[in-house]
Amino acid sequence: MLKLAFNILISIKSKLLFAFLIMGLLVASVGGYAYKGISDIGKVVTETYDRPLMAINYSRSASQIFSRLDKTVLKEAIILRSGTAPDYTEIAALIAEFKSDMDIVEQRSISPDAQPFIAETRQLTQSWTAAIMDTKVLSNRTRLSELESTTDKIFENLDIIVELQTNESFLSREAALKKVDRIGRYNTNISIAAMALALILAIWMSITILRPLKTAMNVAQKITAGNFDAVIPQGRRDETGYLLKSMTVMQNSIRNLIARERNEKTLAQGHLTAALANSQDAVLIANAQGIITVANAQLNTMFPQINPQGIIGQPLVRFFNYGGHPVDMAVETFAHQTGVNEMRFSDGRWTLINASDMQEGGRLFIWTDITELKQREVTLRHAKDKAEAASHAKTMFLATMSHELRTPLNAIIGFSELMKKQILGPIENEKYLELTGHIYNSGQELLHMVENVLVVSGTKSETSERLNFSVMDISNLIDAEHKKIAPVCQGRGIGVIWKRPDQPCIGSVDPVRFSRVISSVLSNAVRFNKDGGFVKLQLTPLAGDKMALDISDTGIGIAPQDMERIMAPFVQVDNSHSRAHDGAGLGLSIARRYMHLHGGTLKMASTPGQGTVVRLTFTANLKAVETTPTVSSPKLKSA
Repeated sequence: MLKLAFNILISIKSKLLFAFLIMGLLVASVGGYAYKGISDIGKVVTETYDRPLMAINYSRSASQIFSRLDKTVLKEAIILRSGTAPDYTEIAALIAEFKSDMDIVEQRSISPDAQPFIAETRQLTQSWTAAIMDTKVLSNRTRLSELESTTDKIFENLDIIVELQTNESFLSREAALKKVDRIGRYNTNISIAAMALALILAIWMSITILRPLKTAMNVAQKITAGNFDAVIPQGRRDETGYLLKSMTVMQNSIRNLIARERNEKTLAQGHLTAALANSQDAVLIANAQGIITVANAQLNTMFPQINPQGIIGQPLVRFFNYGGHPVDMAVETFAHQTGVNEMRFSDGRWTLINASDMQEGGRLFIWTDITELKQREVTLRHAKDKAEAASHAKTMFLATMSHELRTPLNAIIGFSELMKKQILGPIENEKYLELTGHIYNSGQELLHMVENVLVVSGTKSETSERLNFSVMDISNLIDAEHKKIAPVCQGRGIGVIWKRPDQPCIGSVDPVRFSRVISSVLSNAVRFNKDGGFVKLQLTPLAGDKMALDISDTGIGIAPQDMERIMAPFVQVDNSHSRAHDGAGLGLSIARRYMHLHGGTLKMASTPGQGTVVRLTFTANLKAVETTPTVSSPKLKSA
């Protein structure tokens, strides 16, 4: 039979191969020419639009960058004349960006006439850059005026480069249009010829192949539908006749196969019965008529009043309902879900019932003993309750101790303030007066730490955590915190760069808590800074109604592996007993909490040994957000 089928396939295949060969050659020729046309058009587009347009765009971009560079140089020159060292960082970045754009202009240029202007522009820019990077030139107004002619020449060259690229692009476009038109005509003619030849091949295949195969297909459909006794015609002595003979052989083979499958199914059912007998779970199967056909021995262990052998052939509803619950046995149902039940027996045992419909219309029930699992759940639940109780006790202890500390601290601060101001009389010993100031400052720091602990522990009342918004100039709050930290910075030689904006930066904030945010971040910038370093504050309006306050320092920085935990309560990067920096590690946690209540964000970016930048982002129209009972440690992201 295989040889006969093979010969039929070879005969049909020869005709199909011939037709496919012709069609393949035809499609290949059309596709090849179409590919060539598309490639040519792609090259035309690239040469006509891509290169010149990129050259024009980057020439204009270079002109804009150079304009920004010229303005930046003038700004730094003014700063230099005021006595402040210029910052060449932005100038160097703009120069690099300008050179990058000029490289692309040179690569994408299609105008030979533009090359001398590009080279001249590079040379002029190099000499201009060397001059302005010299501090002596930057501080000399006469030298800067002399450089204006070079600046004008650079702008003039960039305009000429754009004009030359535009002219060359127009000439290339005219030539490209002619080439695209020629490709379109050729492709149309070839497509018409291909369609005609394909029609001829289709008619030939219909007469010699498709029509004879239709008869064989009708017979095949009858056999596929299950009519294995269908009459198969003899056919002629051609490929179709051979195919019908092979179908007769196949029909006999299918009949034998069906008989063999029935025998194997009977054998498989025997194996299934043996597997169920050895199963640790109780299993029961009912057919589509609701009659029990299979029940393993474990069913008696699960339900002692039921004899597995005695219920075979009995109706399912006599012993179990549709969900698998026994009819005449006292149980306490724990949970019920679609298709799955958990059931508790009166003797304390638990079972999981899995009831599902079978493919042939029957019903399958599996009962699994889960008593040990339930006992483990009870144990875990008790352990969880104990852990939650311990956590609550710890929080209450922390809150109680904090409240108890505030009363004597307020007394110490009040009495030391009286002594510091000498309200009850002068203190003759200056050393005592100095020590009184230390007592007052230490008491204030300790009270501030207790307040932070109360906030972090979540024991503050909701009323005290509700923000009281006021519309004000954010710059005033920054000025106040700047003045507070100024004496410490002077003592350590730390410079503070803060330039108040000319225009008011109006925002709706809670002045007390927003000032506390600024104070926490600013004190960290000073505490973890190096002697002789600097701290920079910058207030910047962002897109929409957003504002950002950036506080940067030149301190010790934060390692990448510590960024994930630095804002968690009571966490510092240096946790050793002899650490160089004091503090309880609550400042950033409290600051982030209050920024959340403002509807804003606190983000950090840091490099170890170089410093840290903290960005406070907030909006102009803010709404009060009530606090949650506890504060969780956030996953930090670099700003």
